[in-house]
Amino acid sequence: MQFVSFLILLFILPLNRLATQNSSPDIFVSINKDDLIQHIEYIASDALMGRNTGEPGNQMAAGYIAGQFEKSGVQKLKNAMEYYQELPLALISAGAGSLTISGQTFEQGKELIFIEGHPVNLNTEAVFLGFGEKPELYENKSLKDKVVIVWLGSEEIRNPVQAFRLSDKKLQYAREAGALALIEMYNLQMPWVSLRNYFRGKQLELVDRDKKEIPFIVFNAETPELITTLKNAINLPLQIRFDGMVKEQVEAVNVIGMIPGSDEMLKNEYVLLSAHFDHVGVKKGVPAGQDSIYNGTRDNAIGTGAIIAAAEYFAKHPPKRSILLAAWNGEEKGLLGSRYFADNPLVPLDKIIFNLNIDNGGYNDTTAISIIGYKRTGAADIFEKAASAYGFKVHQDPAPGQNLFDRSDNVSFAAKGIPAPSFSMGFTDFDAEIFRYYHQLGDHTETVNFDYVYKYIQSYLLAAKLIANQPVPPKWESGDKYEQAARELYGDKY
Repeated sequence: MQFVSFLILLFILPLNRLATQNSSPDIFVSINKDDLIQHIEYIASDALMGRNTGEPGNQMAAGYIAGQFEKSGVQKLKNAMEYYQELPLALISAGAGSLTISGQTFEQGKELIFIEGHPVNLNTEAVFLGFGEKPELYENKSLKDKVVIVWLGSEEIRNPVQAFRLSDKKLQYAREAGALALIEMYNLQMPWVSLRNYFRGKQLELVDRDKKEIPFIVFNAETPELITTLKNAINLPLQIRFDGMVKEQVEAVNVIGMIPGSDEMLKNEYVLLSAHFDHVGVKKGVPAGQDSIYNGTRDNAIGTGAIIAAAEYFAKHPPKRSILLAAWNGEEKGLLGSRYFADNPLVPLDKIIFNLNIDNGGYNDTTAISIIGYKRTGAADIFEKAASAYGFKVHQDPAPGQNLFDRSDNVSFAAKGIPAPSFSMGFTDFDAEIFRYYHQLGDHTETVNFDYVYKYIQSYLLAAKLIANQPVPPKWESGDKYEQAARELYGDKY
């Protein structure tokens, strides 16, 4: 009898251990370390010449990621071009242009910048609409065949990236009201000369190649008298001359794939795992024989390696929800790839219940991971479990002054209402150790602690798995600025 009991124990104990492993939130996610390092080393290699969007090295990186997706058995989306989503990008520069107000003429590239627009020769009137950030400000106004003048940004939005994102909406409102042009008066803390120099060269932008945009001008009205004149504009006479934008088409893609979920009901929902694979290319003017390539190991070859590892792992161990894998292009140019997908999704956006983005500037604490949007996006307990499983602590939203949440690809989806934090390596602040490598020529693979990176990426995969298996999707923290967008996106399901 004792012998039989002993045999039963021998049989049951391994089953109990297996059951514990399968149900525990702290599952040790196993990926091959050597393979992971190889992926990161290739993405960050000199052969890819810094992965600048639209250049051959960037295209080679996209092909490599797609090849790894195929090798792992990741499915192609039906409405994609193989594993690719083509981006309608163009290098844009402004032709000659001028603005004349009250007898004063201001020139393109000096006091004003044409951001976009078709050729025009306008003699018309202008109307001032404050910040112009709300559609109701354009209602019941006689704006047809006139020019709209507004402040750049809004009372709350002073960040340049966010301010220019808001400009897209203002352009839409002005165009729908029948206006012929939009002028935004410059009022940000960034020096005007910095913005002017940024737009002096060619800019990589998303374009609608069949659409003729009305002219969009950013104007630096320097004198109090001129500012007062513009603020009082009701039917202010002005002239706009513009030769139009010069556009050179650029070839670039996002890399997209999907792994079906294992649960018959939940597989119709997606957890989006994403990272950008582009970087900033090659430094000009470096003498021959010296290092000139921005390899971008930390930003973001490591994140790209994590997405490849996710393809390998989840193809073999699919969670309950489906996994949508995305390697974004053009992040360094203004989140172009993620913005395009969010506006032109290959799956319905309301089926994406979470976006776990992985992006890195560097690390200065190998005992931790950092979560940008830790409390805001409803998955704090999951992040703690995924961190502690590998002996990590969590740095919650470090470096608040850097506004990191709105600077990476996650914000393209947060703005649509999808809970979307960014998973990053451990850092406490943007200190000298971070800036030693961030967008620097020395960001090579041999400077990276791969023992730490290996555990860090496994922690990322575990967090993704826990979210994909969670019965109820995470939700925004009550009162978050993106919560209303979530209610509009998900409707009664939220």
